[in-house]
Amino acid sequence: GGAGKLTEAIIAFEASLLKNPDDSNCWRLLCTCYAENDDDAQAIVPLMRAVAVDPSNLEALLELGVSFTNELDEAQALHYLH
Repeated sequence: GGAGKLTEAIIAFEASLLKNPDDSNCWRLLCTCYAENDDDAQAIVPLMRAVAVDPSNLEALLELGVSFTNELDEAQALHYLH
């Protein structure tokens, strides 16, 4: 099912990031996999990494804002959305 494919994708992205840890979009895609798995708390970690390696990654910044909103952390959400 869908969960198996998500797990495969997560493993593939993590393997890729071991080789290229500065790939901001790969970090963001890893986050998307966690979010699809309804794991917002876990999704925030790769997103923060995506923004750390590329502070101009607007998609990652937007997703961070959404994730923090989902986690009911209004101050952090406003910080990243701003």
